[in-house]
Amino acid sequence: MSNINPKDYKFELFSLFPNNCCEYTSYLLAKYLHENHYKKTQMLHGENRYKKNLRHTWLKFGEIDIDITADQFHSTDRTVFVMANSRWHERFNIFRSEIPNINLNHLHEEPKLQLLEDYKNIVSIIDKRRNYA
Repeated sequence: MSNINPKDYKFELFSLFPNNCCEYTSYLLAKYLHENHYKKTQMLHGENRYKKNLRHTWLKFGEIDIDITADQFHSTDRTVFVMANSRWHERFNIFRSEIPNINLNHLHEEPKLQLLEDYKNIVSIIDKRRNYA
């Protein structure tokens, strides 16, 4: 997502990526994983144990934490986490775990359509890169 010009996103919040984008990018990543045969992801919402005003959202597939927005925090230099039982994520008290709504039906129509348009564009870029590899 960081390779896309921030002005090209329909969903305006994505222009700040990775900052403040963890929940929405997790929905889109869960959708992508689901469409590519990884159907049992959980979306975790956590509150930082040390700084109660910091919340974060990421995915879990079995024991594997999947997080593409962790670099919005100063406590890690990793851009992406895809690892079993990430110690970094232990800093968050999980207050909600859910099956992500990959159809985005829980959102109002306008942001839903914007997110789905961005999703389509992101997947198109992924597919092009995969074909060149």
